[in-house]
Amino acid sequence: MLIGCVVLMLILGSGTWADMVGPDDLQSPGEPGNHTGPSTGWVLGTQAGQTIGDTPITGFVIGPQMPPAGLASFKMQTGYDDADPLEKIYLGTNNHSDIMLKDITEFKYFTFLLSRDYGASGSPNGQPPMLEITTNSAGSEQQRVFVYKPYGEYGNNNVALSIWQEWDVMAGGRWEMLQTSSSNYYGDWNWVINRYTNADPLKAMRLRAPYVGDYGQGYSTDGTYHLYNESGTSIAIKVGAGKAQDSRYGAWWRESCGIHAYVDKLVIAYNERDAQGNLTGNNIRTVYDFDDGTTQPVAATCIRSVFNMLERSSSVQNNRLFVLFGKMLPTDYQAGKYFTIDDGSGPIRVVAPGHEFPAPSEFDTWFMRVEGRLGWAKVSDGPPPVYVRCINSRPDLIYRYE
Repeated sequence: MLIGCVVLMLILGSGTWADMVGPDDLQSPGEPGNHTGPSTGWVLGTQAGQTIGDTPITGFVIGPQMPPAGLASFKMQTGYDDADPLEKIYLGTNNHSDIMLKDITEFKYFTFLLSRDYGASGSPNGQPPMLEITTNSAGSEQQRVFVYKPYGEYGNNNVALSIWQEWDVMAGGRWEMLQTSSSNYYGDWNWVINRYTNADPLKAMRLRAPYVGDYGQGYSTDGTYHLYNESGTSIAIKVGAGKAQDSRYGAWWRESCGIHAYVDKLVIAYNERDAQGNLTGNNIRTVYDFDDGTTQPVAATCIRSVFNMLERSSSVQNNRLFVLFGKMLPTDYQAGKYFTIDDGSGPIRVVAPGHEFPAPSEFDTWFMRVEGRLGWAKVSDGPPPVYVRCINSRPDLIYRYE
């Protein structure tokens, strides 16, 4: 017997969706100076470019395409700048400051690069939003800064425009240490966490909040050896080369020139320690979903009621996020494009580009859980003209219907 009602609920702040970061959550780092950014929450710091009016474009937007978490993402766009000061964007947090790098068990984020001014020839070429962390020096509080470059040393690896790309910064890839003349300035994540060591295991490298300012300031002169970035945060997703010209990088400005990109779903997990430094056995995992804040909850209702609701208000299609349950039907199915589910009150088409679900036969009883949003889709046959566009279309979301 089919279940007679679809369950719909807002996907927010729990389970794999964790913390939603929206417009009301962003804080200012304050004026540049010898102080760190806010100790908790998220911070947006920017720097205007050399030309009057050259101000980075930022903000929460719906899309592009289907972001990896929720319906929206954070836009990061710079114009043309080839001299200091460069346009810079820092979206960061100090929520995890003081965590030892060796205790981090998961660290990843997603980017979508629409365009970049430099990518055909020369070097360096444009990078999508990079990940920057600031640390101590394992026992010494002199700060160090490391940046993860998704497209490699010169911006020529893993390049893909107009598609969401996931960056697992602990699994290979290129990290570089800035603000150093050392030849030992690049490597993978294992290199980062062992770049500075101490015989005392509790004095391993830790995340540390820098002062609010700019890369070009170098170290602070107050005796604390703080570094600077625009958000004053130990973790920051950024667009922005350190400075226009550099002895190591040459025309460094090209790395952040004319970048039009989006970022979403930063994930960080770490093994927790108590006040004495002992591991507690807990692994703390946080998923940050950058969302425009327009998603709204809808009470549980049946598919048939969803149809009626859509007829009354087309605004539903862009601002409500749902979980739906139903039996996958053997009819109105196309591999890689869509399938149909029914909860007993009527069928609904699920538009799931690239899905790999097997085609059900007449005797199959697959019970489907779909995470997605409602919207319009004109079809000439099959279910009524509504659809659910999947956010996640994975085999582990299929359950055998009993």
